[in-house]
Amino acid sequence: MKIAASISRFWPRRLIGREIFGFARVYFSGRGCWMPVLCAVPCLLLPLGCSPPTSEPVDIEGEPAEKSRWYAAHNGAMDQGGVPPLPQSPVPPLPQPSVPPLPPTSVKPVPPPPASAAVHSSFFGNEGTGSRIAYVIDYSGSMLEDGREDLLRSELTRSLTSLPEKANYTVIMFMAEAWRHEKSPAHEANFSDEEDGWIPATPQNFSTSLQIIRNFSVEEANQSSLMGGTNWESGLALALAMRPKPDVVYFMTDGLTDSVPPDIAEAAQGIDGFLKEITGWSPELSKAVGETDEQMALRMGRLNAADGRRAVIHAVSMMEPKAARALGTLARENSGTFSIVSSDGMVKVVKALE
Repeated sequence: MKIAASISRFWPRRLIGREIFGFARVYFSGRGCWMPVLCAVPCLLLPLGCSPPTSEPVDIEGEPAEKSRWYAAHNGAMDQGGVPPLPQSPVPPLPQPSVPPLPPTSVKPVPPPPASAAVHSSFFGNEGTGSRIAYVIDYSGSMLEDGREDLLRSELTRSLTSLPEKANYTVIMFMAEAWRHEKSPAHEANFSDEEDGWIPATPQNFSTSLQIIRNFSVEEANQSSLMGGTNWESGLALALAMRPKPDVVYFMTDGLTDSVPPDIAEAAQGIDGFLKEITGWSPELSKAVGETDEQMALRMGRLNAADGRRAVIHAVSMMEPKAARALGTLARENSGTFSIVSSDGMVKVVKALE
């Protein structure tokens, strides 16, 4: 038995080898003949590539029993011509390099550009907002009465010198016709930084403008070649024709225009309507006599809105209550306010007149 066990260690274990070896041992050992078993069994096993079982599994190289058991567990794979897998050993994961996080970038938001502060101005109680200011002032002969010229000169001086440097201004004088103050007869002036009629609000320019206003009196204007009278439209049309257009217009007058009086205009309209109703025909007397101040104010409103950009027009009535209705209409149609200067110099501001 010891010899058979020793021989079997050199042969791989197979199922067929175990069956043949067991059968031969039982058959011949009962008959007391062991030599044929020892000689025949290896010869029978060689062609089959089988080996008898061993009592203790070891591999060919005499390695420990753990490798022999692994080999036995994968014996079937070798029979089929496959390659048994290598024993898997746990592979520790590679150490991850510790990369310090990047410091957060502090991006400061870009502040929006500062909005330019609005330019505020005022004239005889009316207040406006805008960088281009036009003063349209009445220079007709009636301004010589009741100290009106002195009130005008004082308020215009205060309003001009209170303008900030980023403002631009112009002063327009009118009677029957209108002109910019630097074009006054015998008092013409040249503003080197003037652009398209707009004068920057600087102390030097204030000094030049106030010198013209002081020296060119209403009396001198009415004795000059300029046509006398009062024509609101001439001054307003000159201001609204400026480009760039004014943001704010301060319009001051001390009386009604030289247009047809309202009572005559109403009488002409009545006659036109009566004749048309009776005879179906109208002599159109209302067109013949002309328009009233209020009609002219409405027309100036349409002229102001013609280019899609409306200037704000504030109106001032200098000691003339009769002009209140037409001037109130002018202010209301152009988003402005209206003020009345009384004979004692007090100013009353009216937001809107219905």
